[in-house]
Amino acid sequence: MDYYHYISSLLLLFFLSPSFAQEKVYDAGYECIYSYRVLTNGKSITSSSVIKDKKTGEAFSSMDVGKEGVYDIYYLMLQTNGHISKMQDILRYSRDSLYSIRQNLSQEIFERKDRHLNVKIEKSLFYYEPVVYQENGSITVEDFLVPDYVTYDELSAFIWKILPDTLTVCGHLCQKAETNYGGRLWDVWFCPGIPITSGPWKFNGLPGLILAARDSQGIHSFTAISFKKSSVPILKKKDSHFERTTREKYVVRKRAYDADLFKAAPLSSLQSLTVDRSGGNAKIYFDGKRVRLSGHQKESIELK
Repeated sequence: MDYYHYISSLLLLFFLSPSFAQEKVYDAGYECIYSYRVLTNGKSITSSSVIKDKKTGEAFSSMDVGKEGVYDIYYLMLQTNGHISKMQDILRYSRDSLYSIRQNLSQEIFERKDRHLNVKIEKSLFYYEPVVYQENGSITVEDFLVPDYVTYDELSAFIWKILPDTLTVCGHLCQKAETNYGGRLWDVWFCPGIPITSGPWKFNGLPGLILAARDSQGIHSFTAISFKKSSVPILKKKDSHFERTTREKYVVRKRAYDADLFKAAPLSSLQSLTVDRSGGNAKIYFDGKRVRLSGHQKESIELK
């Protein structure tokens, strides 16, 4: 059995497993794509870099160089219907969407699309691992911190100061607001014309969808680049393999992970470390789990 069919079989078993069957399916609503930029300690002699597959030439991750330094760039999808919101990497969203319509596709078309998405996910250096849910004032975060999949819940704790400043973001007139959260001061821009009280990452609680956010140091920023109605339902899985933790413990571990993965990961407990150089771009696996190393250190989005 080749690699693609092996992975596809595992995914199919997962989607048909009892734990997946317990997932909740929520009505579609809207979807908003954000560019998430993170300032790193990286260095580059070019104004921008796009990492491409050496065989096909297809771009699968990117970074950008501004006057402050090198930014890693992620593309995130926010799904929201006004009651529940889900934010994840756009490639993860695409794969989930594909499996949700599998019964409408021929086996050949499904396998071709699935293969293409799996290759892009495997190759992407800047793949956003966390999945963030917002529902009824509660926030749930799921993430992969080598070697564990972890999850925690917290109550929304944003206290907003709404300001009179306005800015057009993604074609929508927005108003400014400020908040302190996780050790950072944030400026955000929300759209009163879109009466949805969520936004990128964990942000919520304003009278309009948050279309842009930036911390005061310019290290982390989210900017909406597309907003439209959606026909894709929102899936909330109940995965039993996630280790429960607290926000406080997660933040400490995430900060160490972002600063230096090899120091943070309990390497002595790992059974295997594999480097796959096929396709011209090295991919690293700890105990069979893909670990993405951009080569850049960065400050975590939460400091406390």
